[in-house]
Amino acid sequence: MIIRDATPDDAESIWDIHARSVQELCRADYTPPQIQAWAGHRTVEDYRERIQSSPFYVAEIDGKLVGYARFSPSTNVLCSIFVDPDHVRQGIGTALLREVCEDGARRGLIHFWLDASLTAVPFYESGGFVREQDTVHAFSGVDLECVRMARCLGPGDESGDIRIERFQASQADAVSHIVRRNLTEVNSRDYAQDRIDALVAYFSPEKIEENSRSQCTFVAIQDDQVVGTASLDNFGSAESPDYYAVTVFVLPELHGQGVGTRLMRAVESEARWLGAERVTVRAAITAKDFYLKLGYSFRGGVEELDDNRNYIMEKSNSALVVETG
Repeated sequence: MIIRDATPDDAESIWDIHARSVQELCRADYTPPQIQAWAGHRTVEDYRERIQSSPFYVAEIDGKLVGYARFSPSTNVLCSIFVDPDHVRQGIGTALLREVCEDGARRGLIHFWLDASLTAVPFYESGGFVREQDTVHAFSGVDLECVRMARCLGPGDESGDIRIERFQASQADAVSHIVRRNLTEVNSRDYAQDRIDALVAYFSPEKIEENSRSQCTFVAIQDDQVVGTASLDNFGSAESPDYYAVTVFVLPELHGQGVGTRLMRAVESEARWLGAERVTVRAAITAKDFYLKLGYSFRGGVEELDDNRNYIMEKSNSALVVETG
């Protein structure tokens, strides 16, 4: 088996693999109308255009196409992986998944996201994806039940030094330690001691774990140790969300080495996935320049401290468009 870049000449074979895979492999999980809508929603020309506009790989055995995979670097979406029904359980899907994940990491992506079909959930779980939530994806006006899943790709550089992961409860002590060190060693230069003491008391391991249940929390890992953290929180409502990046801290000795930038990229990727119009931060005085370098601007164009001596800064976020199949 070889894996190579797709060419426009592959479009017809790709279309056939998609249609047959849906019709033969997914019928146990979906109704005939759902299968018909899903299998028929793309044309050969659709695939030809996608081959020329996004990273698109095919798997080939003895000159015959037996699978394909495609992703969108601009949205972090793993758009599709399909294998010819006559060649399933031969490691083809796994090889394609490995190829696109390696390509995504080389391009600096932090995560992949997708709406997995019910049929494909076990495959993606075996490939390191985790369930986010149940969702629905529409094809030609017909709804299909899906599972939104995500996977960290690890570092987006060649060093392999830092990786970004979802927070786990077992990491609460380490995260609390990082936050408290920053408060006492860095933020204390600009804020009154009584406020620092209150924040140190607040960010206990128990509070870190509690907050993680309502926030999307990431950690940066180096040499199997937690070295940074950042979270995305919704200060609005489900109907009118207002997303904030919160609790963004890196071990003081690693400041200026790109760890915070990597964490913020993960937060912003999550926000795009959720369709956020913007991400807001309450930047400490010492963090102002960091957020300016990331493209954040002062709310209303005015550089001023709020009552808590923080800068309110914002960054526009284009809504993530999920595409599957």
